[in-house]
Amino acid sequence: MEKKVEWGEGLIGACALEKEPVYITDLPRDYITITSGLGDVTPDCLLLEMKATQEEADREIQRLKREIAKNNSRLVEKELKKEGKYYISQS
Repeated sequence: MEKKVEWGEGLIGACALEKEPVYITDLPRDYITITSGLGDVTPDCLLLEMKATQEEADREIQRLKREIAKNNSRLVEKELKKEGKYYISQS
């Protein structure tokens, strides 16, 4: 799906026009739903950032995926320790 957004139009257009990231933490609960094989989730925040090329965007997505995985791993370990269970895993 491809959609053209004009400079300054909506959040994406504003981000492009201002060349500054847009970070929103007070999203309405019905703003967007993310669906995966693990189920559906509504995000708590939204970060929009302009990238000059698709390659640059792909690198940033991969970096964010690694950061999210690292943070999720820490959260799981913390919760397992609370429950008195601790498993060591290698990523």
